[in-house]
Amino acid sequence: MDLNIYDNDFEEFLKQKSDQYKMYPSDRVWNNVYSSLHGRKKWWALGFTLFLMGAGLLVGKELLVSNYNRIAKDLNQNTEPLLTGPAPGKLVSIETAPSRRTNNANHSSNTGSNNTNTSAQAPLGNSTSSNTLPASISAANADETRQVIATAETDLVIENDPLPSMPAIHSNNVAARVFAIPQTDLALHEKNNSTSKSTAAINQVENASRHQTVQPSRFFLQYYASPTVSYRRLSNVNTPGQNNVPVASGFADNVNRYVNHKPAPGFELGSNIQYKLSNSLTIFAGVQLNYSRYYIDAFKYSKEKASIALNTATSHDTVSGYTNIRNFSGYEPEQLQNKYLQLSIPVGIEIKLLGQKKLQFSVAGGIQPTFLLSSTSYLISSDYKNYIQSPDLARGFNVHTNFEAFISYKTGNVKWQIGPQFRSQLLSSYSNQYRVREYLTEYGIKFGITKSF
Repeated sequence: MDLNIYDNDFEEFLKQKSDQYKMYPSDRVWNNVYSSLHGRKKWWALGFTLFLMGAGLLVGKELLVSNYNRIAKDLNQNTEPLLTGPAPGKLVSIETAPSRRTNNANHSSNTGSNNTNTSAQAPLGNSTSSNTLPASISAANADETRQVIATAETDLVIENDPLPSMPAIHSNNVAARVFAIPQTDLALHEKNNSTSKSTAAINQVENASRHQTVQPSRFFLQYYASPTVSYRRLSNVNTPGQNNVPVASGFADNVNRYVNHKPAPGFELGSNIQYKLSNSLTIFAGVQLNYSRYYIDAFKYSKEKASIALNTATSHDTVSGYTNIRNFSGYEPEQLQNKYLQLSIPVGIEIKLLGQKKLQFSVAGGIQPTFLLSSTSYLISSDYKNYIQSPDLARGFNVHTNFEAFISYKTGNVKWQIGPQFRSQLLSSYSNQYRVREYLTEYGIKFGITKSF
C-alpha cells in the first residue's frame, strides 16, 4: 500500500509554524544583558570620590587655620604687652641720675683737650621715647655703670657686665651710656614672659568660665495625661416628716439597692509648674481638665410626671417634670450617662522616696478646687421610679483630692513618668437641697513629661 507522504517541505513548514510563536525581547532586556556582560566603567565614580575627598580636606584645613587665627587673635587681645622696650640688638640711650651727670660734667671739664667732642644718637626700639637726648659718657667710669632698662610695666635689671671703654660724648651736659642689649638673653626673657602671660590668660579665661556657669533651674514645667475610670458612691438623706415611697418602703436609707449604675471610662489632661525646694521635695500648681462619667441602666416608657423632693429648712419643696425614662420596667432597655466636664486647679507636693539621678520613685498628692463646665446628669426621683434632668441642682464648685505614685526616668533635662493615681470628690455633685448625695471617685494611669526651664 502506497503512502502519500511528501517530506520535501516539512522543514519549511516547521519553520513557519515556529516563527508564529516567536517572542522578541524588549530593548530593556537587551540593555540588561549587555550591561551584565560588559559592565559599566566606574572610573568616573572614583574620580568624583577623590574630588570630594580633596575638597573636604581643603575646607577642613581652611576651617582649622581660621579657628587657629581667631584663637590667637583673642589671646593677643586679652594679653597685655609682654615687654615694652627696644628690639633685640638695638642701641639704647638711658639717662643717668642727676648726681652722675654732675660728676661726669666735672670730670669732662678737668680732662680738657684730652676728650674728643662727638655726637651720637642711639637708634631706639618701638617703646623708646622719641625725645631722647644725646648723652655724654666718660670712659673712666664706663666700667662702673650698671645697665638698667626702664620698661612700661616693670624695671628689667640686666647682669652687670663691664663695658669696654668708649669715647666720651658731650651734649647739653647730659651724661648717658650707649650700649647694646644682648639679643639672646632678651629673647629668652621675652619667651619666658610670653609663656607665663599666655598661661595666666588661659587660667583667667577658665576661671571666668567657671564662675559664669549657669546654675540648674529650680522651676520645671510638666504636661500629663491619664485615662481614667469613674465610679460613684450614693447615699440618701432622710428628714423628719419625709413621705416614704411605697417602692422604697423599708429601704429608704439605702438608695443603692434600687439603681443600677456602672463605671465608664474618661480622661484627664493637665499642666503644672513645679518648684524644687530640695532634692527630695517639690511643690506644684497648675491647670487640669477632667471628663468623668458613669452608665445608668434604665428603661424607656411613655411620658409621665415625676417629682424630686427638696430638702429645705422651712418646707418640703419639690421639683416636678415629665420624663419617659423609668428606673424599673418599661418598653425596652435604655442606657443613660451621667457626664461631667470639670476644670481644676491642682496644688500639691511631690516627694522623692527612692532613686538617684536617672531612675526615681516618688509620690505626690494635693487638693484641687474644681469648677463644673457642663453636665448631663439624670437624677433619681423621690419615689425611685423615674429619672429626670434638673440642671439647677448641679453644684458649680467642688473640691477634689488626689494621690499618685509613679516611677520616673530622666534623660538630659527631660523626665518621663508613669504610675497609678486616685482622685476623690469631697462634696456632693448636687446641691444640699437634693436628698441623694453623689460622690465621684476616679482611678487612672498617669503619663507625664517634665522639663526644666
